[in-house]
Amino acid sequence: MISWVNSAAAIWKRGHRVGKYLNSGNFGFQSALNSQIYVDKTGMIEKINRMLGTKQKYLCVSRARRFGKTMAEQMLAAYYDRSCDSREQFHGLAIEQAESFEKHLNKYDVIFIDIQGMREQTLNAIRFGVDTSIVRYLQQEVIADVKEAFPEAVRDGEMSGKCLRERDLRIWYSCPEKTA
Repeated sequence: MISWVNSAAAIWKRGHRVGKYLNSGNFGFQSALNSQIYVDKTGMIEKINRMLGTKQKYLCVSRARRFGKTMAEQMLAAYYDRSCDSREQFHGLAIEQAESFEKHLNKYDVIFIDIQGMREQTLNAIRFGVDTSIVRYLQQEVIADVKEAFPEAVRDGEMSGKCLRERDLRIWYSCPEKTA
């Protein structure tokens, strides 16, 4: 069988574990900041911070095709991800002025899922003869990443919702647009 994804390829940065899906760091957001054109959308973080710990804590950030869903996802992951220090990245941006900035900055475990990337990985696996689907890919790779960091959260290949809630995981993902 071809090993098409190495889920154990976690790295360590500043003493924290950085995984492929769990606590993947702030690298993606940094590339957005390095772009010639960057529009500050960090005001969204302040609105989300107000929803944390309320019944509105489950939300969907949607945008039209090509309007920055992945960039927003990377920004949110960089802000909440406990595996990195993103303070400098947010210096001078709108969220830095918010009262809630320090309270939530880099305080949570984050699962970062890019469905488009998973789709491409799955298609590549199928091309190499691996019998899989996006759902199986999620089960195999994301659960393996979580299990490596939190062995108590995974039993018999299944994640314990109770254990994940106790860890207060933040999950950000973007979905590909359907094209005609």
